[in-house]
Amino acid sequence: MEAVIIGIIVLGVLVIPHEIGHLLAGLRLGVRVLKFSIGFGPKIIGFRWRDIEWVIGPIPLGGYVKFSGEDPGETTAEPDPGDFTAQPWWVKLIVAVSGPMMNIVLAFVLLYGVAVVGFRVPDPLMILGTVEPGSVAAGVGMQPGDRIIELGGRPVQSSHDFLSAWQEATARGSSDSISLVVNRKGRLDTLLVSMSDSLLMGVGFTFPPVVGDITMGYPAFEAGMQEGDSVVAVGGTTVATFDELRKIILENPDRDVAVEFVREGKVLATTVKPINGTSLGQTEGGYIGITAPEGATRVARFGPLESILQAGRMTGGMVATVYSGFYTMVKNPKGIRRQLGGPIAIAQFSARQARRGFDSFVSFIALFSVMLAVLNLLPIPVLDGATVVFSLIEGLRRKPLGLSTQVALQRVGLVLLVSLMAFAFVNDVGRVFQRRRAVDKPVEVGEVEPGTNSRG
Repeated sequence: MEAVIIGIIVLGVLVIPHEIGHLLAGLRLGVRVLKFSIGFGPKIIGFRWRDIEWVIGPIPLGGYVKFSGEDPGETTAEPDPGDFTAQPWWVKLIVAVSGPMMNIVLAFVLLYGVAVVGFRVPDPLMILGTVEPGSVAAGVGMQPGDRIIELGGRPVQSSHDFLSAWQEATARGSSDSISLVVNRKGRLDTLLVSMSDSLLMGVGFTFPPVVGDITMGYPAFEAGMQEGDSVVAVGGTTVATFDELRKIILENPDRDVAVEFVREGKVLATTVKPINGTSLGQTEGGYIGITAPEGATRVARFGPLESILQAGRMTGGMVATVYSGFYTMVKNPKGIRRQLGGPIAIAQFSARQARRGFDSFVSFIALFSVMLAVLNLLPIPVLDGATVVFSLIEGLRRKPLGLSTQVALQRVGLVLLVSLMAFAFVNDVGRVFQRRRAVDKPVEVGEVEPGTNSRG
């Protein structure tokens, strides 16, 4: 129920500004508006104001603004000056793009608010993934898998702590050497390192082998793994870092791989079959649909003017990401089933982001707002993108497309859109049942010894 409520809120937040964009543009440019509806289906609540019918429908999957004469089938010998079809091509174009553009504006405003209020940025643990031979770090005895936990007597939990401790030591005038304590496979070792700017050159950092996000429909999801699972072995090989985990997975596309992980004090085992990245439009190698853990974070805030630039960069990045995702789906149609989500997936993901905090939830709404804008601008009849294309064609031809052509394209577009929505919904339902079966798939193979992350 939580997911349903949050999902409805998210869709409402996105749909209302979108339709208001169409409404305001139409009214400003002299197009007569008949109805403004949030939700589809029979009217639940409705009233008339300023000759417009304002309606709330029972199906919260979108909304619409009904303009006079908008339907190609609604033709008269002499169209009314306020009819949509009677408008010049540039008016139709502006009205069509106003909805998606309002979603872009909404994303910018939301991200501006997040930048001002503050949002969490990664502040990862200081776990060494790689140490290049011949580097300063290698010379003082630092090794892959080491986790830095203290510098100069000051505890280190994250990269920000390390930088602060380093600056503090520099301010004290520590110019010779300083103690560095690392956790090496459960044992604490103290190293003496020089106060050199090149100490961390040639060092790569990684994350603990803990599951962060899980992508629905991917092998880890199907194998019953969950966020927070701490992986201890992959393919029979013990792993201490996320990089080690990822390396083994990448090396085993399309092959069954045994995975052992710790959950709630128990060691569980399951089997995953990594997808070959070539089928997903990615590079060769195995993928199971997990990300590294978020780990430690810190709050970053920007001033009112800086936040404008920050929100602009983030909005632009989201637009590029969404278009890239659509391109990947079109280029690799076999992967659509795994990547396409409908209303159930949206509700589940919305609830997950809401539980993670205000900044995650608002950023997700901003991203989804951008996705809605991009989706509506696709040149599919019954979407805004088709009206944009028809308007541009009309501007070039100096006359609109023929009525029969518009009606035929609208029907094709409606069938295509309904089919896509039905496929997404069925796909969502299938995932729900698949996940229920999957959570019982891992079997217990041991217990964790106190103070360790290994099998007992």
